[in-house]
Amino acid sequence: MTAPRHVWVGLTGVWGDQAMSGVLLAWRQVKDGAWEAWVMWAEPGIGAHNGGPYVHQSWIPATAVRPVDAEPPTS
Repeated sequence: MTAPRHVWVGLTGVWGDQAMSGVLLAWRQVKDGAWEAWVMWAEPGIGAHNGGPYVHQSWIPATAVRPVDAEPPTS
């Protein structure tokens, strides 16, 4: 179990295109040996019924997560 950590989440595969603030909750290793992170993040935009940003929670590739103390990617 991992203590929650503030991270940058970049799902485009190109750091600097777009990065969102997130919380890393856990790690797991999948069958092919790759690592995945269980992350919650908020994506800017208008949510359902003008409710605000979208909130996501998912397993994502470890390559899509960076520590918050790393320089934030530019958007």
